[in-house]
Amino acid sequence: MRRHVVDRVAEYLAGELSPEELDAFRRHLAECPDCAADVSWAERARRIAMAGGAAHVAASRIVAISEGAAAEPAERAHLESCPACREELEWMRSPVPSAAPEAGGERTRRLWIPWTLATAAALAAVVMLPDGPAFDPADLADPQPLSVPTARSPADRPAALTRGLEAYRAGDWAVAADSLAAALRHHPEDQEVALYLASAELLGGRAAAAAARLEPLTGSADRILREEATWMLIHADLARGRTDRARSGLQTLADGPGAHAEAARALLDRWDREGS
Repeated sequence: MRRHVVDRVAEYLAGELSPEELDAFRRHLAECPDCAADVSWAERARRIAMAGGAAHVAASRIVAISEGAAAEPAERAHLESCPACREELEWMRSPVPSAAPEAGGERTRRLWIPWTLATAAALAAVVMLPDGPAFDPADLADPQPLSVPTARSPADRPAALTRGLEAYRAGDWAVAADSLAAALRHHPEDQEVALYLASAELLGGRAAAAAARLEPLTGSADRILREEATWMLIHADLARGRTDRARSGLQTLADGPGAHAEAARALLDRWDREGS
């Protein structure tokens, strides 16, 4: 079985993979269209978040730019508007005092501000990047977390489900996905657990895995669960470039009386307006 690399996307975007790990990561992307689509979406989300001020330039890129590497358009725009990153870059470029060299003879970054894949506010803003395409339907992808009900007592839920929902509430999508997958293995018929698991996968940048889990849920007999799964599948499809199915799903929700009808109509209007 092929081992996927979605659990290393954050390290890849932050420039924390070693040369050997990076080479293996890129080889896998060349062979796996699902992971390539997920990483492409994560990179796009990072650029949008950076342009909107919700994410910072990765530490490795600050070092590379200070040593003469060209900044990407989104990085240039962010450096112009972010005093913290600009200060870091200027500090990295300044001479190291010979009287007080740092350990190892190299300067290290003083400030580390991590970037999170699930930057929903930045995605919702859809900031247009300089020198980039005018419009990409994938920019409409804006998955939001589900609310988590409070159990009457710990005994009301299996341990794996409790851990999964606690991690989900905290925004730890990887831990949430692992625990919810374990809970689902014990109760494969539980569609609510499957929905939370798909949501954790989508919010964690695993759009392909989320889509595969959501597809059967869109046929659920539970109308509310069916509409929620359809709404989430639309965002997974947008993230993966499946625009025809995403637009069809939006039209279906927009024509109905459900909770997502108004939001679906707004997305269709925005799609038509910005895509024209």
